[in-house]
Amino acid sequence: MAVPPFLGTIGSEFERVYRRVIAAQTAESFTAYYPNFDRWYEVTAYPAPEGLTVYFRDVTDRRRVEHERHQFAALVEASPDFIGVAGLDLRGLYVNRAGMAMSGLKADQLASISVRDFFPESERDRIQSFIAGSEGGEQVVVDTYFEHLHTGQLIPVSWSFLRLRDESGNVTGYATVTRDLTERNAAENLLRASEERRRLALDAAELGMWHVDPATRATITDARFRTIFGTTEEWTDYLQAVAVIHPDDQPAVLDAVAAATRLENPVPYCIEYRIVHPNGSLRWVMANGRASFAGIGSARRVANFDGTVADITDRKQGEEEREQLVARLREQDQRKDEFLAILAHELRNPLAPIRNGLQLMRLSHGDVDASERTRSMMERQVGQMVHLLDDLLDMSRISRGTISLRKERIDLTSAIAQAIEISRPFIDQSGHELVVDVPPAPIFVDGDLTRLAQVFSNVLNNAAKYTPRGGHIRLSVQQLRTEAVVSVTDDGIGIPTDMLSKIFEMFTQVDRNLERSQGGLGIGLSIVKQLVEMHGGTVEACSDGDGLGSEFIVRLSTDLSGGAPAPLNEATVVRPTAAYRILVVDDNVDSAESLAMLLTIMGHETKTAYDGLEALDAAAAFRPRVILLDIGLPKLDGVEVCRRIRQQAWGKDMVVIALTGWGQEEDKRKTLAAGVDAHLVKPLVPAALEQLLAELTAASG
Repeated sequence: MAVPPFLGTIGSEFERVYRRVIAAQTAESFTAYYPNFDRWYEVTAYPAPEGLTVYFRDVTDRRRVEHERHQFAALVEASPDFIGVAGLDLRGLYVNRAGMAMSGLKADQLASISVRDFFPESERDRIQSFIAGSEGGEQVVVDTYFEHLHTGQLIPVSWSFLRLRDESGNVTGYATVTRDLTERNAAENLLRASEERRRLALDAAELGMWHVDPATRATITDARFRTIFGTTEEWTDYLQAVAVIHPDDQPAVLDAVAAATRLENPVPYCIEYRIVHPNGSLRWVMANGRASFAGIGSARRVANFDGTVADITDRKQGEEEREQLVARLREQDQRKDEFLAILAHELRNPLAPIRNGLQLMRLSHGDVDASERTRSMMERQVGQMVHLLDDLLDMSRISRGTISLRKERIDLTSAIAQAIEISRPFIDQSGHELVVDVPPAPIFVDGDLTRLAQVFSNVLNNAAKYTPRGGHIRLSVQQLRTEAVVSVTDDGIGIPTDMLSKIFEMFTQVDRNLERSQGGLGIGLSIVKQLVEMHGGTVEACSDGDGLGSEFIVRLSTDLSGGAPAPLNEATVVRPTAAYRILVVDDNVDSAESLAMLLTIMGHETKTAYDGLEALDAAAAFRPRVILLDIGLPKLDGVEVCRRIRQQAWGKDMVVIALTGWGQEEDKRKTLAAGVDAHLVKPLVPAALEQLLAELTAASG
C-alpha cells in the first residue's frame, strides 16, 4: 500500500514507523527530531481505513531541559569536588561520585545522613550557624574540615552552601559544593616553607630584597634593605635609590642597570658601590639582581627587575686595611733587605782595618809607636762592632718586650754627662762644635741611668752623623713645670717633611749614602723612641726640610718626691782582683788561646779545653777557681758540663761563668738554671770580667 509522502519524512524515522503501523495495523508512539522545523515531536500513529491517523505533540522545550539536565548530571558526576543536594530536613538526596569517595559515604547511607554529619564535632555548631544565617539566599563559602565517615581523618575543605528555590521562591532544598584543599594547602605550605627558607637565607647572608616595577619604576623593598639605605619609606621611583648613591659611583650603577635590562643579551646585575647614609657616613653595598622579560619580537619588554643588596662596609674596610698592611709589610720587607745589606757593610767595615792592623803589627818589628797606634785603631773598630751588635740585641729585646729598666731616682744631668762622654769622640772626630746648656740645679727623674745615657748618646750620634763636617750641635736641658725637656739641635742635612712621621721606625734611613759613609744601622732612633716611651716620656723630631737642620726633643716626667738621689753603685767601680786559676773552655781554638794569653798577662794561671768532655777532665785535674765556659760545645754542651761539675764535691764552690755568643733572656735562663754564676756575652770586655770576678769571689768567700 502506498504511503503518501510527507514533507521531510522520506527516509526518516517517521516513514519507517508509519510503514510498520500500516503493515501491522497496530498503533505506535515515538519521539523524534524533525529537521525541517528544528523541533522535537512526540508522535502517535494509528491505522485508519484510508491509511494513518497521526497525532503530534511539540516536546522541544522538554527535550532541551532534559538534555541540559543530562549534561549537568554528567558534569556533576565528572567533577572532582563534592557536590550534593539535601532536602529541607538537611537529609541527603544526592551526592556525586567524588563526594562519596571524599567522605567515605555509602549509597545506602545517603537518605539517613545529615549535612552536619560530614563535619567534626568541633565544627558542627559553626556550620549550623552558617546554614541558619543564609536566609537571604546568598551563597555561604567557608574554609573548614570534613571528617571521613569511616577513618575519622580530617580533610581541609572549602565548603559552599546554597538554598534551592522554586519559581515561586519557596525553598525546596539545599545544595553544597565542597573542594578538597589538601593539595592546595600542601602547595601553600611548600610555598611558605620555601619563602621561609628564602628569608632565612637572606637573613643569614644579611641581604636586603628589592623589586622594581618597570612600568611605574616604583621600588618595593624589605626591612633590611631600608635599614641599609637608612630609609623608612618605600620609594615611588627607583631614581630615589640612585640619588643616595655616591655621585662618583652613580654612572657605573646606571650603566649596570642598563646592561641588565636591555632586551638583547642582558647580563646579570652585579656591582659594588657607595651610598651616602642619612647620618652622613659612607657605606659600601653590593647589589645583585636579574631582569625578567615578557613577550617576543617587537612586543618584548622588561617584566620585572629584582635582586638583593648587602652592606659590605666592614668587608671593604677590612680589604683596605689588608691592602695597607700588605703595603706596610712590603715597605718593611724592602727596608729590612736594605738594612741587612747595610748590616753586612757595617760589619765588614771594621774587619778591614782590623786585618790591616794585624799585618802592621806583624811587620812593625818592635816599633812601639806603630804598635800602639795600631792597637788603638783595632780597639776602636772592635768597639764599633760591639756597638752594632748591642744595638741589634737591644732592638730584639725591645721588640719582644724582654728588656727591663732598673729605675731609680737620678739626676738627669748625670745621664746627659755620660751621653756626652760616650759621643764626644765621634763628635770631635767629625769636627763639630758641641754647645751644652744644662741648668745648675739638678733635675730628678725616675729612670734607668744607663738606658737614658744610651738615649741621649744615640741622639747626639745621630746629629753628628747627619751634620756635614764642621757643623754645630746644641744640647739644652730645662725643666718646664713637671717635665724635663732635653733638646738636641743641629745644622745638618735636615729631615724631609714626608720622613718626619717615619724617622723613628725600624730600618728607616734619611740619607743612606751619608749614613753608610759614617757607620750605623739606622735603628738607633727606633731604640730611642722605645726606651723613652718605656720611661713614660715622648720624643719628637722637627725640621724645616732638606738642608735646614733638625731638632729632637725628649720629654720626661720629673720626680718631685724630694728624696735624695740614689747613691753611686759601687759595682760600677772596677777594682783589681787577685790571681786565679782559670779554665777557658771554647771550641774556637783561637778564641780560647787568645783569651788564655790575655788572662795570663793579667796575672792569672790558665788552662784551655776545646770540647765538653775535655772540659770535664781538665776541671777535675786542674781544679780551677774560675771556669769561663762556652755553651755551644761539641761532644757535650756547656749547660751539661756545668751540671756535671756541680755534681762533684770539688765543683760545688767553683765560679762558673758562661761566656757565649748566645745572649737572649731564654739563653740566660737556661744557663743560670744549670748552675752558672753569671752569663757574659762575647766579645769579653776585660774590665767587666775583672769586676765580675771581684763580685763573685767576694760573694763565695
